[in-house]
Formats: sequence, C-alpha cells, structure tokens
Amino acid sequence: MSDHVNPQNADGRGRRDALRLVGGGALLAAPLLTAAPSAARAAQAAPATPAASAATRRERRLKRLTLDAFHRQARGGDFFDILADDVVWTVAAAAPGTHHGKAAFLTRGAAPVTARLSTPIIPTVRDIWAEKDTVVVHWDGEAVARDGLPYRNTYAWIWTFRGDRVARAVAFLDLVELNKLFDRVPLPE
Repeated sequence: MSDHVNPQNADGRGRRDALRLVGGGALLAAPLLTAAPSAARAAQAAPATPAASAATRRERRLKRLTLDAFHRQARGGDFFDILADDVVWTVAAAAPGTHHGKAAFLTRGAAPVTARLSTPIIPTVRDIWAEKDTVVVHWDGEAVARDGLPYRNTYAWIWTFRGDRVARAVAFLDLVELNKLFDRVPLPE
C-alpha cells in the first residue's frame, strides 16, 4: 500500500515563494497504486520488518525529492533538474510520445510548451504517492501564455527513480488544453 503525504503541512507563503499544496485527509489507498482490501488488511496486521522500514524511508525520501523539485519550479527554478541525463520521458497519447534523454525531452517535449508562455508554469500539487522507486504526482499548472491569456492544465506524472534521479517518466495531461495553447500561440521566430 502506498504512503500518503498530507500536503496541508506545507508552507503556503504565496505562489512565487512556495509551492501550493491542496488536498486533505489521509488516504487509505492511492487511486493509481491501489492495494486490494485483503492485502491492505494483511499489510496493516504484519509487523514491520527492517526491509519494510527501509522501503518506507526510501518512499518518504523520494516524495521529498519530488516535492523539492516542484518547490524549485514554484520559485522560478526548474523541476526538470531532477531528471537523469538518460531519462526516458513518455507523454501519454501525444506525438512524439517518447523522448530518450534529458536533452531530447527538454528540446522536443518541454520547449514547445514553455516557448509559448510568458511566465513559468506554477504548480499546485493535489497529491503525491510513492511505492518502491515510483512516485506519482497529481498536480495543476498555471501560467500566462504569450498572448496574455492564462494557460491551465492538470497533470499526473509517474516518476521512476534510479538513485536520486528520475530515470523514467510517464506524463498524463489534458491534451485539449495543450492543443488550445498550441493553436492560439505560435512558436516565436
């Protein structure tokens, strides 16, 4: 069963200064990492082992690394600093769907979006889950496009870590909203 971070404990100093976290009470099971009820009861009844404790510590560390990346983005930095150089980043249901390597993803995946924006995307994390080496982040992003209109999207990113770097990512987002941005704001020349 996944470990849930209660986002209400985060510092909410403002959009530019800190990542906004929304959501509330504890979850029994994450929507994308669901344990069967019988498995959940068995896991709760089983005594903690050193291996289970190490896994829980690892999951908490990966969630902290992920939230740190989102905090960097909210303060004007870049959450993509956490990517391994050889990351494989897949945008679900989009073309080109998979980017091999950080440089390829930043050039062909992220740049066509960010070049159409006049402000960075400010993330609002709705929730975060971790299991083993995988972290799932459900978040909303908001920015101002180069035409002065807002760009808003909702994302679910699944990051698989190797050490402290993201080695594989799968990104789900509202492609209708992304296509609206692409249709209305051309790439700069």
